[in-house]
Amino acid sequence: MIQIDIAPVAVKFLETLPELDLPRQATRSFCEALSLVRSGEIPGGLLVTPESIAVCAWSPVALGFREPLNDSDAAMPSVHPGPVAAVLLYNYGSADLSSDFREVADPPDSIVLVADEDNSRAVVESLGIGEFDTRYVDRQEFCALPSFSSEVGPQDPESVRKRRRRARRTFAMNRIFASGLMQTKRMVHLVTRLMSKRWMQKLMTWLSFNKTVAGSSCFVSTSMPRVSGKAHIGYVDVGSVGWGHVNPRRFLTGVTPEQYNRLQPDLAPVSHG
Repeated sequence: MIQIDIAPVAVKFLETLPELDLPRQATRSFCEALSLVRSGEIPGGLLVTPESIAVCAWSPVALGFREPLNDSDAAMPSVHPGPVAAVLLYNYGSADLSSDFREVADPPDSIVLVADEDNSRAVVESLGIGEFDTRYVDRQEFCALPSFSSEVGPQDPESVRKRRRRARRTFAMNRIFASGLMQTKRMVHLVTRLMSKRWMQKLMTWLSFNKTVAGSSCFVSTSMPRVSGKAHIGYVDVGSVGWGHVNPRRFLTGVTPEQYNRLQPDLAPVSHG
């Protein structure tokens, strides 16, 4: 059986705002919005709009809310074919959803899975390499697939060494953001304030896109399955750890509903919230 960490979150991209009165909540980032849904804190689903994201500079671009405004924004690919008005999140398979909600939310565009390395490898093997998008296999900030298969991406000894070094840096940075010190209210408030500063955004852009990874929640596992119609897997980034409360040594995989249905018989039961 494949053991994912927590209940899968379904993602629906909306070109117009729905007439339904859906829960909305201001968050620092899309990573935090995912965390609120995963935890069961908002069991009826959560509507994320451009106004919901107070701090993160990249997710509005990754989600299709707007085009890049500066060089930090432009580091994140803008891949959606048209404007996105909102993104709807909900625990996939939850029985707490109304029929009106399901009318708007089903079918989702992507389903986000969180798992450790061994179980992520099992997901890759179960679906098959052909079911994964490979356009970013040479960009480790967005794609972990070459770490799970020798069939894709650069596999020469030097490339493998560089990939392993970058993975170790990523895990080390993630552990820092997952530490008790970084999770205190005072430190979370400080980091949030710093991330709204232009110089800090430029620093984190350089670190994330050149030395570690980026966009695990908003781009890799959420947007890419919608755009490509294929699965996408990436390392967990610091936003997913610090604001999204994902284990620092996990991987995020985004799949389509059809792919999830194929995986479901092999998925071990997991609680919602």
